[in-house]
Amino acid sequence: MRRGRPSGKPRRVNRVRWAATQILLVAVLGELAVRAVHLAGGGGVLLYIQEGDLWKAYDYVGDVRALIATNPFQTRPLGVIHGYVTNSNGLRSPEYRIAKAPGTRRLVLLGDSFLVMTGGPDDRDHVSHVLERSLGGASRLEVVNLGVPGTGPRFYRRMLEVEGRRLHPDAVIVWFFAGNDFIEEGYGVPPDLTTELAIHSYLFRVVRNATRLALSKPWRMLVAGAPPAPGPDGRPPHGGYFRGCPECWPWPKWPSRSEFERVQTTRSVIYRSPWPPALDRQLAGIRRELDRMRDLARQDGFGLVVAIIPDETQVDPDLQRLVRGATPGRVLDFDLPQATLTRLCREDGIPVVDLLPVFRSAVLRGTPVYLEQTTHWNPAGQRLAAETVARFLLDAKLLPPPSVRDR
Repeated sequence: MRRGRPSGKPRRVNRVRWAATQILLVAVLGELAVRAVHLAGGGGVLLYIQEGDLWKAYDYVGDVRALIATNPFQTRPLGVIHGYVTNSNGLRSPEYRIAKAPGTRRLVLLGDSFLVMTGGPDDRDHVSHVLERSLGGASRLEVVNLGVPGTGPRFYRRMLEVEGRRLHPDAVIVWFFAGNDFIEEGYGVPPDLTTELAIHSYLFRVVRNATRLALSKPWRMLVAGAPPAPGPDGRPPHGGYFRGCPECWPWPKWPSRSEFERVQTTRSVIYRSPWPPALDRQLAGIRRELDRMRDLARQDGFGLVVAIIPDETQVDPDLQRLVRGATPGRVLDFDLPQATLTRLCREDGIPVVDLLPVFRSAVLRGTPVYLEQTTHWNPAGQRLAAETVARFLLDAKLLPPPSVRDR
């Protein structure tokens, strides 16, 4: 008897199985390859841009470098970011030892890109240097900057747990940016499927980020300078210093004025009175993070202060008119974010400095405090912020005075 020819259906099933096997094999090999690149210190933007949606991973890492690797903007050890050679942990801070030298007072800073930007062409006006001059003088004061761009309150709390506590600080300043720290990290909301995949699969993360970049405008803020050249012995040079970067000054603007205005309008949700329910949920999550930092401060015996950085819209009447025009029929209160957070901090026993009044006063006197079209401080704004917080620390006795021996 002649054997019948196999039907078309089994062939199709076999082809589908073969294709599925090949896709699975490629996915597994791709995942292993991307993880190998990551372990070797590579990956760049495609691996690290997350727009703050990897907050779920913060509590699963217990090392400062691993924590930095979860943030949207990669800062590598001994890398260069806007003219500053980062230290061996990838932080915009001088190299430091865990143990404090005898007689040294130590101030730790937590925050986002406001702590990473330059302090003018020679960096003297960076907020950390102004704090050193304002609080130290001839005494021994060490400022350790643990700021990482693209982060928020969840990250600040975890950075304090992972690295800040180990440094045995005398005081810690949490720089809270009203413009986006209220809205860019999720609290009490389960991540969607794509976020879960990005957390667990490096390959998916790379594909997703490549797609985002292809469909969006260039992200100029991600561009860092070339790494420093090796020393005469062939070893990497030390980090923790500003080497200068003429092309980095002034700080890069948003790609266009319309894009800058779109960002400011999007953030205007924080001025709606009353706040939407979603913002109330966010605020509850932020309050938990601040309370956890307060508890750590009480447990370890260091001073903790929250410094609230105003958004540019809050001090610029022109931007306020723009936002009002883009949200007709809405009741906007440009003092609401600071008033709300200040009230909660005081209720929970957390010292707080609201920088909004001094920034508005400076603008009324004709002193610009923000760089053009960037939403970040200019050198005058950095000086004003640092000097205001320094006075608060001294008046509230949150930082021990220098010893007689150090004066």
